[in-house]
Amino acid sequence: MTSNDNIDILDDSWFQMSKNDFDKFFISEKVLGCGSSADIRVGFVKQDISAEFEKQPISAEFVKQSMATEFVKQPMATEFVKQPMATEPAKQSITTPSVAVKIINKRNIDPSDLKNISEEANILSQLNHPHIVQIYGTYVDDHHIYLFLSLAHGGNLLSLLDQINRPLTPDEARHLCSQLIEAISYCHSKNIVHRDIKFDNLLLRDVFDIEAPIQQCNIMLCDFGFSANQEEHGPHLVDYPGTLHYVSPEIVNGIPYQGRSSDIWSIGICLYALLEHAFPFFDKNDDYDEIKYCITTMMPTFNFITDGQLKDLILQMLTKNPTARIDMKNILCHPWMLDDQPNSTTISFSNQQ
Repeated sequence: MTSNDNIDILDDSWFQMSKNDFDKFFISEKVLGCGSSADIRVGFVKQDISAEFEKQPISAEFVKQSMATEFVKQPMATEFVKQPMATEPAKQSITTPSVAVKIINKRNIDPSDLKNISEEANILSQLNHPHIVQIYGTYVDDHHIYLFLSLAHGGNLLSLLDQINRPLTPDEARHLCSQLIEAISYCHSKNIVHRDIKFDNLLLRDVFDIEAPIQQCNIMLCDFGFSANQEEHGPHLVDYPGTLHYVSPEIVNGIPYQGRSSDIWSIGICLYALLEHAFPFFDKNDDYDEIKYCITTMMPTFNFITDGQLKDLILQMLTKNPTARIDMKNILCHPWMLDDQPNSTTISFSNQQ
């Protein structure tokens, strides 16, 4: 791939950085996350931001304004992150704004991956929601593609759940799941389907103390690499992305599917797993065919969930037939989501393995 092969891979309708703009950021050597073709690192604008700006949330417009200022050159920072999930700059005079920088190595991706990156960037540019990661701009050079995204300071929800190491209470699960449902409902209202909803892709906006109430935790949905505009693809999608434990029967079976309904299945998996501290469809040996069999034929069992309304919502989300599966409108007005149960649910953890 030559340096000119990807100049036009990203839509011109949203902000692309010039080389001068790009050089006004420090990109830390510390990695927040990594994959086969991409790393996610912390980036900082090379400027001491005034107290007035420090009190304001970072926005795309603010980043543009910040980059319009001339900065004094400083050496590359290498110790911005004290711990894997902490993002305060250490031993540096640089202050906020800070961003997450997704760095994609062009040598390690094929044309289909390049299309997904373009799709992710352009879809994110259409979204503006408190529970969805925001994109501020991109930059492309000879070897890499850079996506500048809002920074989540607390890692991902999967790591938090591993630390808590117990089933959540219904109130705790409702708090987290409501935020996810709000984000997905917003996406669906814009004909965007995510197609890779999982705990790994739910980020904590702030560093979270596991001794604090879960109700203080705010999440952001990220990684729109598999997302698609349902309207542009017609009534049914015919590619099958996702993560096995979270994907719907129609994706596992490789049949044309409606993205909204498949997203709802994945939300149902998340809600069940929050409350049961386990996936509803699994195999102890993690055998693909066994898990596929469970997804397509088995019904979820409940060990900790006792509330009838909650069971009803989960079972409607995890209905095998996508045309009979509950839709977003009915999820939003479901009695359990509205907290209309006459009695609060009490869950015992005494049988936890």
